[in-house]
Amino acid sequence: MTGEMPLPGMLAVARRRALLAESDLVHLAYAGADVATLTAVRVLVDERFATLAGLEAAADAAGSPARPVLIDRLLFARERVKALVAPPGRPAHPVLLGRIQLAVADAGHRLLVFLASDGAPVDDELVGLDADQVRISSEIDQSLWDEAIAAAGGLDGE
Repeated sequence: MTGEMPLPGMLAVARRRALLAESDLVHLAYAGADVATLTAVRVLVDERFATLAGLEAAADAAGSPARPVLIDRLLFARERVKALVAPPGRPAHPVLLGRIQLAVADAGHRLLVFLASDGAPVDDELVGLDADQVRISSEIDQSLWDEAIAAAGGLDGE
């Protein structure tokens, strides 16, 4: 995008594409996909979430998001967390542990933004903690991914 405001439909499509890609990653992980496949799908997931973040940033550049936009973002974050939860009776898959942490941190961030926009008191310390959590969660995601892939590669002889 070249600094233009994205259409609301573009955001909805970008959210859906990101969630579908991440759902594919979840499905493939539990289906026992090989390391190369999981890695390729994770790259796609990251690209789709980066596209979504860019569209949201472009929309936000035009002014503070309206309440319905913040609610949409919060509902999407909830949907994302739910999509990453392990199937009943199964533990979380090792390659998804970091994604879950990242999604929960994102949901917490979106809740904080929503509450602040609704007039809830949000001090600088809370904003700083939120920013730290989002950053740390991204690092945890990468670290847990690397560990899980190394373990899977070791099992596969890669």
